[in-house]
Amino acid sequence: MSQSQANEWIHLLAWVLKDALASLDMLPEREGERLEETLQAFERPVLVQDASERRRNRPKDAEKQKENYSGKKKTHTVKNHLVVHPESRRICFLSQTAPGKKHDKRLADESNLSFPSLTLLEQDTGYQGYGPVGVILLQPKKKPRKQELSPADRFINRCISSARTIVENIIAGIKRCRIVKDVFRNWKSDFDDLVMLLACGLHNLRVAHRSPVEPFNLVDFYFR
Repeated sequence: MSQSQANEWIHLLAWVLKDALASLDMLPEREGERLEETLQAFERPVLVQDASERRRNRPKDAEKQKENYSGKKKTHTVKNHLVVHPESRRICFLSQTAPGKKHDKRLADESNLSFPSLTLLEQDTGYQGYGPVGVILLQPKKKPRKQELSPADRFINRCISSARTIVENIIAGIKRCRIVKDVFRNWKSDFDDLVMLLACGLHNLRVAHRSPVEPFNLVDFYFR
């Protein structure tokens, strides 16, 4: 198969795959206002939000270069905001793809997320100042300027950071798809958003069919 044929089939079958994942209810929510309705399936959900950046080709236009340049990654990127459910490993929300220059908090604000009352939401310090009404936030405390954190604050920060490793593992699961891991080189409009949606849907499909490991007592197993 030639490169042009492969490119043609990728663009054709991507929409077929999207329809298949949508029929299986594996795609994450894209509208922030409808997230609360999606989360009704979880009783008092515990959620984690984070942003994921992907490298892309350097745009030819000077204005787009500035817009897509990420000071954090020191390269040109695109970014998505994600809300995940750690217990099920499911991606509940995926924002529209934004330029890498956009700040995490601003991206969350523009998503207009709605949460059920008393939802426990974990986030990092990049979301400083973000606080939806009726949501309980867990966020590491920043070190005061020219001061040190107390032992209690450092302990709490370690607990929150260790709990947030789950979301990093989920993002790593999304990036099993090489198209969202390697430098994105496709210039077709909105295709960078479609491939991220498909990668999230495939991740949800994989974890939904993952066989749970039943706990057992080692002593009972030995003397059985």
